[in-house]
Amino acid sequence: MNDDSDWTFISSFKHELDEVKAIIIVFDVTNENSFNLAKTFIEYIKDNTSVFIQIFLLGNKCDLEMEAIISIRDVFDFLKNHECVNYIECSCKTETNIEKFMNSLEETLKNECFGGSFRCSQQPPPSGSCICF
Repeated sequence: MNDDSDWTFISSFKHELDEVKAIIIVFDVTNENSFNLAKTFIEYIKDNTSVFIQIFLLGNKCDLEMEAIISIRDVFDFLKNHECVNYIECSCKTETNIEKFMNSLEETLKNECFGGSFRCSQQPPPSGSCICF
């Protein structure tokens, strides 16, 4: 977090979190501060909700493999202690995995609205730089 205004912004949603079905958090795989902020958001959400919220963590800019600072292993090291956070590497520029993400989000919301069950995916990532599971 950069300053108190960041916490004020995040904490302003605390009361609404119990009404949320899914949250999308996007970070830049070429920016460590971006990933640290995403981790802080996830921890805040987990610590301040009394209901299950499906979290989608998107690692944007997977098309910039050579510039990536955050590895898939870094993400999974963090996520191993955070149940039901779906991680997807994507590229908004090249649209890599955007359709897969949208389909996952749609399925999650349909399941929530129609009483289905959520699927948590915590397996190690497959090889390759751009993943979606």
